[in-house]
Amino acid sequence: MTMGLSRSARWATAWLAAVGWATGCGAEAGDDDTGGTGDDDAAAADIDCGDSDPQLVCGTGDSGYQPLAEGDEVTIIHGPQGGWHLTGAFATANLGEYADITYDLTDVPSGLVVASGTARIAMVPEGECSFVVYNLLMIFDSDLYGPLASGEDLDTPCELFDRHRMRMRYVVTGLDSATLAEVATVEAVIEVVAVPQDACEGEVG
Repeated sequence: MTMGLSRSARWATAWLAAVGWATGCGAEAGDDDTGGTGDDDAAAADIDCGDSDPQLVCGTGDSGYQPLAEGDEVTIIHGPQGGWHLTGAFATANLGEYADITYDLTDVPSGLVVASGTARIAMVPEGECSFVVYNLLMIFDSDLYGPLASGEDLDTPCELFDRHRMRMRYVVTGLDSATLAEVATVEAVIEVVAVPQDACEGEVG
């Protein structure tokens, strides 16, 4: 599969003006609360975000960023167009507003990459030198998970990956060419939303 061209590279990005910064599977961005007013505010306005080390924290969330710790549960969603996806998100600090992002999703038991994609995005400002991105649809690609299928009774993500551990990985490259990578290992949990009970039957991807 060519990343950026397949179904798994179609991004649905929702924007929210205020999303709380929190730590997750990565290191916490440095706390740079200047406090006060007057001269302190003027000094804060002169902060160069490039002077501090970039930070990346991976997470999930469809209407806002939520941090992820290893072993957290993430729901597999059956979308209205028939595909299946996990919802990704991440937070950054000291990286800038615009970035190239790449993700991949690996089924830990089999070692197979089952979703991947890439995009260039403008991130949502969250605070001084901090940005968030969420509602990134990691769409399962049948061309990738196909080798795991076994006839018609075991050929969809909801049948193949229920209670599996998934490795969710983000690589984020800022315009200044600083590249960060974070990995979260999460447990996929099936949740079929607004579809018939037989949605797991037949080819979906």
